[in-house]
Amino acid sequence: NGSILPDGVSGNGKYTVVSIYIPAARSNSAQLFIGTPVALDSGTYMCMASTSPTVNKTATARLEVTAPPVFDVTSLVPNGTLLVGDTFTLQCSIEEDVYPLPAIEWSKNKIMLLPAKVSDISYTYSVSSARLSDGGVYECKANNTVGTIMKSITVTVEAPPNIKSFCEENGVVCTGKNTTLECSASGVPHPDVQITGVHSSAVSTNVSTIFLKPVVESDKGLYTCTTNNRHGVDMENCTVNIGVSADAHLSVIPSNITFQEGDSLQLNCATSGIPTPTVVWFQNGNEKTKWRNMTVLMLIAAVEYHGTYQCVVSNLCQRDKYSNSVMVNVEVPCNIASTSAICMSNSTCPSLQQQTVSLVAEGRCFPVMPTVVLLNEMGGEISRSNITTSRPPEDAYRVPLEVTTTQAGKYTFQIDGTNRKKLEEITFPSIQSATLANASHPVVLTASQPSQELMCVGCSYPCHPDIQWSKQQTVQPAVNNTYTDTKDAFCVTSKLTVSSPGDYKCQLCGSMDERTLVINAEPTFVTSDTSVDLKPTVNESGNLMLDCTVTGRPDGSIRWTLDGNAVPAWNDQAMLTLSNVQIADNQRYNCTGSNKHGMVTREFVVNVVVPPQITNSSSLVNLPLGATVDLFCDARGYPDEPKIVWTNSSGSILHSLDRSSVGSDMAKLIHSVVSVNKTGTYTCGIEGTNENRQIEVVAYLTIISTTPDGHLGVSGPIELACEARAYPDPPIITWKSQDGAHISDRLDGISSDLPDGSYSQRSMITTETMGVYVCHAEAAPGSQTQERSITVGPAPIYTSGSQSITETSATTAASSMCRCTNTESSSASLAAGVVLSIAVGVCLCSVAVIALLTYLLTRRKDKSRQSRPETQHVEMKPTASPVSPTFLSADLNSVYEVPDKVPLSGGISSGNETLTVSSLYATMDTNAKDGELHSNPAYDSLS
Repeated sequence: NGSILPDGVSGNGKYTVVSIYIPAARSNSAQLFIGTPVALDSGTYMCMASTSPTVNKTATARLEVTAPPVFDVTSLVPNGTLLVGDTFTLQCSIEEDVYPLPAIEWSKNKIMLLPAKVSDISYTYSVSSARLSDGGVYECKANNTVGTIMKSITVTVEAPPNIKSFCEENGVVCTGKNTTLECSASGVPHPDVQITGVHSSAVSTNVSTIFLKPVVESDKGLYTCTTNNRHGVDMENCTVNIGVSADAHLSVIPSNITFQEGDSLQLNCATSGIPTPTVVWFQNGNEKTKWRNMTVLMLIAAVEYHGTYQCVVSNLCQRDKYSNSVMVNVEVPCNIASTSAICMSNSTCPSLQQQTVSLVAEGRCFPVMPTVVLLNEMGGEISRSNITTSRPPEDAYRVPLEVTTTQAGKYTFQIDGTNRKKLEEITFPSIQSATLANASHPVVLTASQPSQELMCVGCSYPCHPDIQWSKQQTVQPAVNNTYTDTKDAFCVTSKLTVSSPGDYKCQLCGSMDERTLVINAEPTFVTSDTSVDLKPTVNESGNLMLDCTVTGRPDGSIRWTLDGNAVPAWNDQAMLTLSNVQIADNQRYNCTGSNKHGMVTREFVVNVVVPPQITNSSSLVNLPLGATVDLFCDARGYPDEPKIVWTNSSGSILHSLDRSSVGSDMAKLIHSVVSVNKTGTYTCGIEGTNENRQIEVVAYLTIISTTPDGHLGVSGPIELACEARAYPDPPIITWKSQDGAHISDRLDGISSDLPDGSYSQRSMITTETMGVYVCHAEAAPGSQTQERSITVGPAPIYTSGSQSITETSATTAASSMCRCTNTESSSASLAAGVVLSIAVGVCLCSVAVIALLTYLLTRRKDKSRQSRPETQHVEMKPTASPVSPTFLSADLNSVYEVPDKVPLSGGISSGNETLTVSSLYATMDTNAKDGELHSNPAYDSLS
């Protein structure tokens, strides 16, 4: 544990070191032996090996020495004796050199007092004030994983002597009875007890007794009880007296035994005896505990005290001695004890049922049974009680009588023909008054007095009245109802403030009584002028409603005028509707409502407006090549003149020429023109609004030429060509067949830029089906378009007699059918339909001639080359002096390879001309440029 063991520990008794040195192995070992290890030897041991003061190595080992717990006997409290109230402490301590620490617990008489605790080697149990129950065997137990020990400590708690009971009944004994004088005491150890006096007892433990058999006069006197143990002495005296039996006599004051209800009376119970006796009262044989130990009863005569009385006394020498009996009679004269009139129906609003009243009386007598009779105001009997059973005797006999009536009047109850009692007069709800406060009737509501207070008063008994106001069957909530109780009835005063005319009805709920108050009114507008737009603004062609709703009483009439002129068709229209209003409807409209009490007038000034709107404009405009076009935009508005603003596609504002005018309907018109020389989207808009129109200026487009209508060639297909021109972008050409289907298999030439900035585009298709074909040209996708149709008929058949035309005759026929002209620029179909521009000497031939040329130029390719379509570039060299050949011919039996020259005869000059093959393309190129010609594998022909 960090403490260095002294050098030379070998042989010191506690530690021994044994060293072993092996020279050959150059090793040295040492062993530490610990003799009789104890818990204090537990800890970490370290050995250090070194070859020099600065070179060393260490190793550690942990030693835990375990041992069972051992009590430190000097700390145990020895056995001893304690007195009640003493303080004591029990401490259980364990020697410190114990490992592991034990768990310690305390128990008493084998019952655990304190739970086991390991936190310390000492455990204490304390008692602050000892009781006898704290005595016993206390046991301390300590245990760990090695063992368990226990130690017992006996604690004895003792007490001084104390007399618990002596001299009972205050020492009174009764002559002639066997009596025992007993003195009992407590204490530890058990005390000795002895009674001394007139007679003495022997000394005994805990209890001492003297027997008096029987009690005689000489037994009375002073007796003393003495008790003692080693802790002290206790003494108590008792004087023994001779007792007298209890006795009692009952009397009543005054001496008469009959009392009227409410009289005073007194009952006396005179008692005697030693000791003083207790008193118990009985009435009609029933104990009255509330009067226990009272010798005098002071009572006010009542039916409950009617009956026979006795008092019973008791003491030690006499139990339950009954006095004489006394009879007390109490009488109650017959009378009408109570009467009432009860409302049996719901008189609150909105109930309108007839009221029902219950008349109730109670007759009271004792000791006879009363009879109750109800009489009307003429003395006639209405009903009589018929009860033969009695109420309990603690009260007078009470006989009720209840009669239900729906008749108003005066009623009287009487009992046994003598005692009478009148009821309050029964009245049903009736209206006492219905008036208009501070006004005559009827009243007229006016602008100076727009409201009036109505008041209605109703009374009834015993039902409380309630008033309900209504107007044309609609209940009106009363805001001020006052209820009062008068001497003869209950009344209600109801006030209602009204601000509209009508017949107001005041009705008493639970009654048919009602009053009607009439309120008239001069005409007034239902909606005030501040809530109505008297200068309404409405858009042209819209609808407008003018509110002239008038209220008043009696009903009156409504009259309309337009700019001071009466319009009978509009009379009595509370809401005037103007439909599809125009500028001409900008006028003054007056309405007047009137009845016999007055009139009201309202004027509307109508303002019809035309929101600025564009009425017409240019739409799609073609921009000719190099030209300027005018775009126009017309707008309309009222009362303000609209202002037109032009912008181009980039949002720049354009200058315009505007011309203002006024329409026949007084609307403000504007005609605006702007000149543009570029394509794009132009917008004319009205300033300050979202109103605008967009005008598209699109490119120039025209179809220059197409192949004329023709026939299929003799040997098969025919080529159709179409050329278009557009500005500022190249045209787009597509083809459609007669059924509208698009033809995608086409050959488009390279578009060319023309000197004026426009573009030219050629497109060709090949067909061997007759029908109508449409060339469709667009300046740009979705822009201006043009179309031109070409009709293809069937191939012609030439015959001479019965012989078909041979190749030679066909050539001759074609030559005779061809008419040639010299032009500056023309187009001709050559071979499979390629259009070649020839500066001079071009022959325009019919479709039949083209078909023959196609047949003459057809050749067979080498079969090994048929699967590879070829594209060849051909350059045409015109001659200096063109002539008009009748046909073209080529060697159809030759196979040409790049860059062979293909000789042609005729067609351009009197001599042979050559077409030079300059390049070869392995695949079709739909984006071919000018001068490219293509081979068509479908027809195996050379183009």
